[in-house]
Amino acid sequence: MKMSPTKVGSRGFVFTFDDLSTPEVACPTNVYLIDGKKHIFLCDTFLGPQSMEQIIAFMKRELEEKPLVIFNSHYDYDHHWGNCAFSKYEMILSSKFCYERMAAVGEAELKLYEKWKRGNVKIVLPTKVFEKDYTFPDDGVKFFHSPGHTHDSSSCYDEVDKILFAADNVEEPIPYVRSDLEGIQTYLKTLKGYLEYDFTTLIPGHGSISDQRLLKTNLSYLANLLDENDGSLNLLLKDDHSKAIHLQNLYTIAEEYVKKSKNNLAIKFLQRTIEFANKEHLLDASIITKLEGKISNLKK
Repeated sequence: MKMSPTKVGSRGFVFTFDDLSTPEVACPTNVYLIDGKKHIFLCDTFLGPQSMEQIIAFMKRELEEKPLVIFNSHYDYDHHWGNCAFSKYEMILSSKFCYERMAAVGEAELKLYEKWKRGNVKIVLPTKVFEKDYTFPDDGVKFFHSPGHTHDSSSCYDEVDKILFAADNVEEPIPYVRSDLEGIQTYLKTLKGYLEYDFTTLIPGHGSISDQRLLKTNLSYLANLLDENDGSLNLLLKDDHSKAIHLQNLYTIAEEYVKKSKNNLAIKFLQRTIEFANKEHLLDASIITKLEGKISNLKK
């Protein structure tokens, strides 16, 4: 089926894929293209060469030929498997941390998540890396390291159209957490840093094209999660999807503390997981029993 991109600003196009969505939960994935003055920039490449076919056709049909810069926002497979679709490019750009993670786990994840491959996927690593940022002054485009969703995450800012591509650092309705409270503090710092950029449009890695309101909702959620402000959290958890994400986040934090042998903190967040699950009727009694057993083992 032919895909029509959404035009954003004067020179941007967002291609949205629904491959990761289920009947229960929508998970649209955005690939952002900027038709710059001297380069074409492609932010993330989704699940493989088949995903990129229509984008390649669009570039050939609609855009003047220019050097292509591919940007990988982070190491998760659904953001770089399409790198192999391109035989000609000036560079594949990422943070050095992203390169390191892709090199370390790329082949293993290719096997682990094989069912999501779209076409014959081969892992193609970034060819140019940065630690802090990388700028294309003539194009008015900046890429910068922005740890949050993952430590290796980076973002893209189009200063011409005032558009921020935050990738998975900002999500709809609330962000997924993949760290303990210390990692959440870093995540919050990154999101607050976004407010220093003059942007009117925000493109998340997954979800609807938005603006600063979505960023501020994500900020509020993480801040209240960090402060254990359950009253304010409840106001943000408006539907079953957000409640399910919050439950997963509580359990993720607990598991991170288990890995670090910080048992008291692990127990605390397992207890919060159970309390929230019971309050919202989110887990079967058998799963609650397993969580309670885990708490008992940690207390030994």
